[in-house]
Amino acid sequence: PAIHFLVEGRAMLQLLLAVAAAADDTAPRSIYVLRHGQSTANVKGLIASRPDSALQLAGLTRVGRQQAAQAGREVVAEARRTGCHVAIYSSDFLRALETARAVREGVLAEGIKVWPTEEVCLDEALRERDFGDFDLGPDSSYERVWAEDALDATHTRFGVESVQAVVERTIGMVERAQREAQL
Repeated sequence: PAIHFLVEGRAMLQLLLAVAAAADDTAPRSIYVLRHGQSTANVKGLIASRPDSALQLAGLTRVGRQQAAQAGREVVAEARRTGCHVAIYSSDFLRALETARAVREGVLAEGIKVWPTEEVCLDEALRERDFGDFDLGPDSSYERVWAEDALDATHTRFGVESVQAVVERTIGMVERAQREAQL
């Protein structure tokens, strides 16, 4: 499929490019990937990458809600331009779910068909990479992990989830979505 990225952040973009390169290019779908809006953890400069910190604690800020609404308008514009329907998948982390719900609300308000019809489709495979020992620590720690990533995509130093593991679970999720989405 064609995979388009509406994301911020070097690490996220690198990960998604790896997923795009590995995805089956024979499927007749376009996939758009969107990063969550600004979260309270972003503002505080904290890493929130584990369920106990990210499921309930790191929701969107006012700016993040505005960003999510804008993303919804962009999805509407793209759906109208291409004539496509929209399937919305999200991590269950609060910041991602709030973003996905805002996008879904905007798309539905414009009369565009959305799947699943009842709610955003949650998938744990879309969770942020687990940053191990750095969870709830300063986001400046990302640099230490990324330096190790540049040397070895399979490393789990500091208890982090390897880049390879994230790519594998994300590819699996994309493949499931291609089979499941009823549009």
